[in-house]
Amino acid sequence: MDAATAKRSSEDWLTAAGVQVNSALPQIEEPSEFTPRSARDVAIRAWVLGHIVYLGYGNTGKEVLEQLEAVHLTDAISPRELELCTTDDLGEQQKAWAAWHAEALHGCAWALGMVDTGPLDDCPDMLARLFKVKTDPWPSIESASLRSYEQIYARADTLYRIHWAAVESRFGGKPLSQPEPAIVMRRHSVEWVAGAPYDWDDVPLDT
Repeated sequence: MDAATAKRSSEDWLTAAGVQVNSALPQIEEPSEFTPRSARDVAIRAWVLGHIVYLGYGNTGKEVLEQLEAVHLTDAISPRELELCTTDDLGEQQKAWAAWHAEALHGCAWALGMVDTGPLDDCPDMLARLFKVKTDPWPSIESASLRSYEQIYARADTLYRIHWAAVESRFGGKPLSQPEPAIVMRRHSVEWVAGAPYDWDDVPLDT
């Protein structure tokens, strides 16, 4: 699949789903410009996200870091996540942002073939069970596999276009079935999995 094909396919899907389409929105990068992440790296990232999300539900940063250290995942924490975990007295906005990491986890879990959800489906409750804290993550990390690259690349394109529609909805456009932060987090994770040439914290999410 090339970028032009992905764009056409996404626009067809968006039209059928009743999502506003901007045909002037450019193509994403060609697959040759990406370096896809390995299944192992995606699984490690998913397990870290599965811990970070609990900062939004009452866990302290110290608790999260201790849990990640216990399962040998502290080296996989991003600088922004580490800053969040070492901030005393997280504000409500920071807690809300941490909680939205469930949607980034959702994107990784989809790419790993652990959930079978569409671009605008609800985040499945089963994620908490799939990435349960105080559980040894390494058997699932070492056995992880990814969906086909074509599927992941196509989903990255679709989420890019849905993100544009979500931004438009803030300014009077047609409302979507998912809130903008959920779409942003899903796009973030899937573009990273697809191989956007940036570290996790630095994936650009312009529309």
